[in-house]
Amino acid sequence: MKVIICEEDYSYIELVHSTLFKFAKVKGINAEFNLTTRKPSSIIRFLESDQAELYYISLDLVETMPAIELIKEIREKNEKALIHVMSTDIVKLKDPELTQYKIFGQIVKTTNGSMRDELRKSFAESFSYLKANSYFA
Repeated sequence: MKVIICEEDYSYIELVHSTLFKFAKVKGINAEFNLTTRKPSSIIRFLESDQAELYYISLDLVETMPAIELIKEIREKNEKALIHVMSTDIVKLKDPELTQYKIFGQIVKTTNGSMRDELRKSFAESFSYLKANSYFA
């Protein structure tokens, strides 16, 4: 299972990557963390030649490209990708525009253990969904 993470904040990008990596290792899930980046343009370039099954995208992107545009690009290239969105702002997570992109999960970014719990839960649910739908056949 290929995993992509896009988050501009260094502390959150480390938290997301390390939590998911450790969880996959402990659970014996074969996960390839193909790209962990602060730049949406890196994901756009990745999509030109490859696809991932699982994306974690911050809605708090401000420096280069709005997150909704990145999500749209991902969805256009890969209808079946599971996309999780993350934000410190609950209002952003409830944006009606997101529904058209079939978001698989939403995670509130915090610096306490609850975000780690949500990340592990989202990863487990994603893996179960992909396994049940024969993505690993």
